[in-house]
Amino acid sequence: MRNRLYRFGKFQLTNGARELRREGERVPLARRAFDCLLYLIEHRDRAVGRDELTAAVWGRVDVTDAQLSQVMLQARRAIDDSGQAQSAVRTLPGFGYRWIAETDERSDDGGPAEAASAAVADEPPAPEPETEAAPTGTAVWTFEAPAAAARRAPAPRRRFAAAAAIAALAVALAAVAWLSHRSPNADPVAEASAEPSSFAVLPLDVNGPKDSSWIRLGAMDLIAERLRDAGLAVPPSENVLIALRGAPADDGGTPRLRGNLGVGSLVEGKAMRSPEGWTVELAATRGDAQRYTATAKHVDVIRAARQAADLLLAAMGHSPPAERGENDDLDERLQQAQAAMLASELDTARKILAAIPEQDAPRARLMLAMVDARAGRLDQADAGYTRLVADPSVRADPVLYGRALSNRALARVRLERYADAESDYDAAVGALQNANSPIDLARALNGRGGVRVGLDRFDEAATDLGRARIELQRNGDRLGLIQSDTNLGLLEYQRERYEPALKSLLGAADQFEAFGAPERMLGVLTVAFDADAALWRWPEALAIADRQWAHRDRAGDPGLALKIAVNRGEALVMLGRLREARELAAQAQREHANTRPQARRYLDALLATIAWSAGDARQAATAAERGLALWSPDDPDVERNGAQLILLHQRALIAAGEASVDTMERELSPGTRNPSPFLLIARAERSAWTGKPTDAENHFRAALKQAEARGTPIGLVTVGVAYGRWLLAQRRVEEAGALAGRLAPWSDRDFDVALFEAAVFDARGDRRESDAALQRARALAGEREVPSGSRTVASK
Repeated sequence: MRNRLYRFGKFQLTNGARELRREGERVPLARRAFDCLLYLIEHRDRAVGRDELTAAVWGRVDVTDAQLSQVMLQARRAIDDSGQAQSAVRTLPGFGYRWIAETDERSDDGGPAEAASAAVADEPPAPEPETEAAPTGTAVWTFEAPAAAARRAPAPRRRFAAAAAIAALAVALAAVAWLSHRSPNADPVAEASAEPSSFAVLPLDVNGPKDSSWIRLGAMDLIAERLRDAGLAVPPSENVLIALRGAPADDGGTPRLRGNLGVGSLVEGKAMRSPEGWTVELAATRGDAQRYTATAKHVDVIRAARQAADLLLAAMGHSPPAERGENDDLDERLQQAQAAMLASELDTARKILAAIPEQDAPRARLMLAMVDARAGRLDQADAGYTRLVADPSVRADPVLYGRALSNRALARVRLERYADAESDYDAAVGALQNANSPIDLARALNGRGGVRVGLDRFDEAATDLGRARIELQRNGDRLGLIQSDTNLGLLEYQRERYEPALKSLLGAADQFEAFGAPERMLGVLTVAFDADAALWRWPEALAIADRQWAHRDRAGDPGLALKIAVNRGEALVMLGRLREARELAAQAQREHANTRPQARRYLDALLATIAWSAGDARQAATAAERGLALWSPDDPDVERNGAQLILLHQRALIAAGEASVDTMERELSPGTRNPSPFLLIARAERSAWTGKPTDAENHFRAALKQAEARGTPIGLVTVGVAYGRWLLAQRRVEEAGALAGRLAPWSDRDFDVALFEAAVFDARGDRRESDAALQRARALAGEREVPSGSRTVASK
């Protein structure tokens, strides 16, 4: 293919260099998003069907609509286009896409154009549901119970999800931790390319009795541990299994597998049973194509695998690690349990571990607690880790002690006990600092950094995450390095820099998906969803939620699976698709009746939001009260998520005629030092309801000042509409009009802003503009009720 340069607007795209530039500056773009743009431009003389495009870009047609929508969303953003504007890429409903921007094609050496630009059809573009501008969810503040009209408040945002995502993903980079006594430092591994001295051990082929199937993964993990103990850079066994999903070694995917894992060599093996015992054969091909082999025989398969690993090390010029006084029977049972955990057969692992006498194996007790944690039994896991941490024999072993602390910290993060988690991570870092187990230290640092991100201690978090990244790089943990890069996006998210956060997070999600790690992808997309929601971009948020929904069965953690459902339900509500949201919430209630309360409170918030949107204030108040009962005043998240639910609860109580000063005072008491804009709005509306207009104005002004300082649409829209409607109720029309002007960027894509704008124009006597604003509100309403006239809106 000849190199081509395509110019359109202020952009140029070069196929040979695979570059997109805006006014000369390179625009970062994911591979598939670039390929979509290139294919559409190259075929701009005609429309391109959906299946044709996915076949060209993915190499297959069984790509979900959500996946394609997400990639097209990235592609459009990169060229300053959107599903609403469709200035470059037009959506053809039910068919596919067409490139419509005027385009100049030249050879890459600057030669003349060889193709005409695409013709633009006369009909207007059809809005694309996944990316079009959308309504929002700001609630209408009222002095008295309103008529049955659409009233919404934003469901609680989960900003502390950033901390949970870092901490959970950091420690769960290998959900089954290496259970060796210690893992010494490995040789450095280059991040950008595979290092010849780095190795990945593949599952073994096993030819033996039916009860020996555990050897496939158990011996694999034992051999990897043995090579690692000898100083080689060897990624965790779970990383290898994850990477194999995306690039099977026996299906022409060996180069890609090496690249994903960041290794120069793969170790393959066989274990064969004969009347004389077990034979284990290993073979490793180095980056220079030199092949090394080793064979060992023993009546015990554990010893045969260990000896084969040592012989392979010797053949490659490495000394075997020192013996550690192995107990063959115990080691075999631990490797069986390890194999079951690697295969996600948690019940099998639990049975094996429960049969080991407690006093014989603290490692088995640690694994048993990890099984509980992976199964979502966090309270049992926490109790198990606590017993381990208190055991003098465990405390005498810094590696085992550090692992128990780190795993307990992770469980406590998932239980949203953040202060306790940070304390555990502090102790773990202290124990592992000089324990010669760098990967365990890296996980503890990553976990502590995640919690500190959530606590807004960014400098300390950056130090922890930077130290962790160095250790992960040195030890050949490519999946860990992807997570370290994810941390940049999470830090930006917590700093409320949502645009750069989204670029990092969506890029990391693509990398996790390519690696074959959908569960990691889901965790990152949870934060990306919140970022789009904070930017008040609900169609884009729904596209992310749909992508999560397509992989929800891979979530593993029931709490994460529930949050995925809540994400999608929230986006549906904000787009006015109430029936779908109600059905989804009902399904979530059935499937997550026993999910931990800290996760269920978000479902209660969604149910409250749905009821409020449908005009059922009493049901909204009941659901909000149920959710608030699961927040404590000292919860770090109460200022962010709890405050929004407090606001919704208060509005619902006022609308239902059931509000009381005592209830409001109790709920508004937390966060007096640095209340969020949502809590300030609630205080303002409480003051207005109790007849204290001066206090109400002070709180509204403080909320607006804070929202403007943050500069995020979620705060500006919520505060602006609430304050503006109060000003209208005070007959301060000009001031309300000034606020409507500040909200103008959202007037054609936000339901409540459009209604507020209609009320302002009506109060000023401009009937034509008021009707136009109401018309915009109707276009954005979905299933929400629109008042019949702007005076009805103004009265609220």
